[in-house]
Amino acid sequence: MVVFTVSSSVVSEGDVVEVQWSAADASQVVLRIDNGYKKTEMVLPSNEGNKRFRLHRSKGRTVLTLITTINGHTAREKRYVR
Repeated sequence: MVVFTVSSSVVSEGDVVEVQWSAADASQVVLRIDNGYKKTEMVLPSNEGNKRFRLHRSKGRTVLTLITTINGHTAREKRYVR
């Protein structure tokens, strides 16, 4: 089971956003941030945790995608921030 939450779905430019995740038995967990200008991916250090970052620029909607690999199968969970 994968759990993925975002601290707020509506933020202003420069606000800090916190994501939390739990992905039991995942061999890899990646967070993708797409702000409409560029996509950034980061491998997360464990199967459970949280990460805070500042949203500097967005084309109105930023897509946060948690990509997990469990038993060879890839799953994606998306959250949207305006």
